[in-house]
Amino acid sequence: MSDNLLKNKLAQGEAAIGPFVNLSSGALIEIAAYAGFDFVILDTEHGPLDIPTCEDLCRVAHGVGITPIVRIRENDAAQVLRALDIGAGGVQVPQICTKADAEAVV
Repeated sequence: MSDNLLKNKLAQGEAAIGPFVNLSSGALIEIAAYAGFDFVILDTEHGPLDIPTCEDLCRVAHGVGITPIVRIRENDAAQVLRALDIGAGGVQVPQICTKADAEAVV
């Protein structure tokens, strides 16, 4: 797997931009990369994307040099690990409202 370009950019104090994607189209991932975005968020919380589809989209993202972030459905360790297992460069966890919520994710 390639370097996490988003993580590298943020570590250098640079801003990063990227869109939400909730369609199962590898072409959208390619377009985002060629348009200069740093990452895409593959949204499984509010759209039809599932883990097998996200796995394919993560593969496309790595191939075109953009970091895939998977937004999971809820704060659940199994969902976090599964997203990372399929190639996500990061995970966005929804509904983090308290310090305890954030600690549970970590």
